[in-house]
Amino acid sequence: MKIIVSHDVDHLYAREHYLDMILPKHIIRSKFEFLRGYISFSEFKSRFGELISGRLHRINELTEYDKAQQIPSTFFIGVNKGLGLSYSIEDASSAINFIQSKGFDIGIHGIAYNDPLAIAQERLKFAKIAGHEDFGIRMHYLRQSADTLKYLSEAGYLFDCSVAKFCPTYKAGNLTEFPVHIMDGWIINHGKSWQSVNTEKALDNSKRLVESGLKEGIDYFSILFHDRYFSGCFVTWRDWYTLFIEWLKSNKFEFTSYKAALKAME
Repeated sequence: MKIIVSHDVDHLYAREHYLDMILPKHIIRSKFEFLRGYISFSEFKSRFGELISGRLHRINELTEYDKAQQIPSTFFIGVNKGLGLSYSIEDASSAINFIQSKGFDIGIHGIAYNDPLAIAQERLKFAKIAGHEDFGIRMHYLRQSADTLKYLSEAGYLFDCSVAKFCPTYKAGNLTEFPVHIMDGWIINHGKSWQSVNTEKALDNSKRLVESGLKEGIDYFSILFHDRYFSGCFVTWRDWYTLFIEWLKSNKFEFTSYKAALKAME
């Protein structure tokens, strides 16, 4: 079993959310987590400092860490707005160019999921910015209709990784589906809308899922970590990610990327 790491970029700057509820919900959630004892006072304060600084993404820090750890991760960036993903096409373009300049694969964080024409247009829009068509997709919030995979296959995507299912890789038409096996929010929120476990518990649960993947014959085990959480503002999330990577490496798991896995399947 090989490990694939990916990162969804849902937010870039605080200014994107001055007219929606993302920032107020973030403040309420942070206060709740502090009062419940899941985050320290310094961490609580740092989250307000993050809002003041205006930068919500941690693409710079995460590309540096993954490169140092030799993790060939894939970053998913949106080019359309929806469901709290509100950054401009100009900011998206800058992020795409930066990530590619660091040697990492990029893919589209899709918004259109039930309209074949909108899906095809979104893909063309992303390809124009990326400068190539050699990429896959993950839907924002993993949204799907009964025909989403069919539409993605017809649009010409290399792969999709939007299905939350504990199973091996499979084909859907001409599309290769890489299911998501672990997402940071599933592990750390543990069924709630806020952090509800500590780092040790999150790590133990993650190890058990990897061991289950081995037993069930999963070929490519997919881990999703949102870039925003690679920060001292989210200590449990950041520490869970780094400790999990260290554990996987110490147990001799091999890391690969979606595109490299596709080539290996040929």
